[in-house]
Amino acid sequence: MAPKVKQQPWAATKALARARALAPHDAKWADEIEAKVLASCHSYQRDFVMDPGRRVSAVIGRGGGKTTGAKARAVIKMARIPRAKLVFIATCGEHARDLMWEPLKDITERLGIETVMNEERMTCRFKRNGSTIRLFGADDRKQIDKLRGQSFHEVQIDEAASYENRLLSNLIERIIGPRLGDYEGCIAMFGTPGHMLSGIFYDATSSGNAQNRPYRDRANVEYGEGQWKKWSSHFWTLPMAAKEVPAIARLWSEAQEEKAAKGWGDDHPVWRREYLGIWAADDTETIYKYRPRLPDGTAWNEWDPELVGPMRMAKLPGNHTDWVYAYGMDMGHSDSFALTVLAASPSDPTRTIYHVLSYGRTKMYARTIAQLLLGTDDTRESGCRPHERAEGVIGATGWPAGIVADLAGMGGAVIEELGNVYGVPVKASEKAGKFGAVELLNGDLVEGRLKILKGSTLATQLAELQWVANEFGQLKENRAQANDHADSLLYSRRLLANIFESDLSLARPTPDRSEPRPRADAVTDDGMADLDESPATEVDDFGSLLGNDGYGDWE
Repeated sequence: MAPKVKQQPWAATKALARARALAPHDAKWADEIEAKVLASCHSYQRDFVMDPGRRVSAVIGRGGGKTTGAKARAVIKMARIPRAKLVFIATCGEHARDLMWEPLKDITERLGIETVMNEERMTCRFKRNGSTIRLFGADDRKQIDKLRGQSFHEVQIDEAASYENRLLSNLIERIIGPRLGDYEGCIAMFGTPGHMLSGIFYDATSSGNAQNRPYRDRANVEYGEGQWKKWSSHFWTLPMAAKEVPAIARLWSEAQEEKAAKGWGDDHPVWRREYLGIWAADDTETIYKYRPRLPDGTAWNEWDPELVGPMRMAKLPGNHTDWVYAYGMDMGHSDSFALTVLAASPSDPTRTIYHVLSYGRTKMYARTIAQLLLGTDDTRESGCRPHERAEGVIGATGWPAGIVADLAGMGGAVIEELGNVYGVPVKASEKAGKFGAVELLNGDLVEGRLKILKGSTLATQLAELQWVANEFGQLKENRAQANDHADSLLYSRRLLANIFESDLSLARPTPDRSEPRPRADAVTDDGMADLDESPATEVDDFGSLLGNDGYGDWE
């Protein structure tokens, strides 16, 4: 008998919902409607439309098709579930009519679905199975409050960034949420990003936020069933959708013309919000001068190499053979752990630095980090591969010029354990001013010397992270934005800073003798382990490159 294949949590939820929803005589009808509706969607919309999550969010630039996607979700769910109850909420009744009412009439007519449309109440009912959707405007508080205590299969909230945070939170957590479980219902919240980098919609859509999990990462082991009770988030931009839809391609072309006419730069907040779908405050600027491509389309800070080997490491250009690697780690347990690996060649006159690997995951500790770096071997007491036969990240690059990590949280204890128990020497990051480190990195970005892997979480953070001003007008990082990968990049970049000024030897531990456990008396003052009579070369202290610029610590 063939082994039973365990379903992923989202697949099981989807299968259960369909099994409960479909009457046999309506299955073919619903299948035909679903197929026709999905055929009219681009690939990013289809993911949004078919997401079976209980909390679904999407942030998209204007014209990208977010409301069309919501309409498609509604029609398919109404066909699939007999007597389904759905609600669509816009910022006001007039917007609800413009955005959904007339388009709903149009799509049902084209699909041949018989409906009963109540113009006054703005309700649409499918005659065949009794499913109903009602449209509301959030400006009518009395009408919205009537939703309290009712059960729904789906509640859709359009342009969620346009609501007051308190109103939106009250709507989701007090009015809709308490009865959503009656039908295993869903809240779908979507819109263009706003300029206030806070609130429930921001948490549900901003990258790296603990309140959401990108739909594209749904297969990751760490995103188990419990994690999917959080927001399942979607994101796409006009240029992404323009590749599939000619009408959106025309909108994108017009958007670029408008940008040029108004003299907007790539980091203008209106441009970033309205057309790129990126959260951006009006009164600040992005931290990093990251430009994936120049206006003429030439790749600048972005590169898209072949990914090779078990670790899916970027394949470096073949014009150099003396590559030196640097690892930067941002520690985290409840927060995400992030590893960034950079490579550079001392003989390269252009001093180009290549981002070759990013890794991020929650619930990482010393043993799992050591296994990531050295490879796993469950037959050994350490659980890791021996040094001379390392696999993992070190097996892919060879021993790096250095590894540096921050001391936040339990970082110091983890660094000590990595050195003492697992024989992986890690240097603590310097508590120098972050502005100086950012400026060093921005010089690489502006001059095009730093190449970041296309589509990586690091690329997303470099594009989105912003300064915010405190009450004294001083610039600080926005703590609501995830910066783990960006910080690990700063650490690894600092390590590489010295390769153009000195002969840097590789820090290789000596071959393993039995287990990677150094002598008890072999720990140096900085917490790094001396593994043999020929100790690993210690990486120089690059704190002088940054200096204390008076802007505070690395926090």
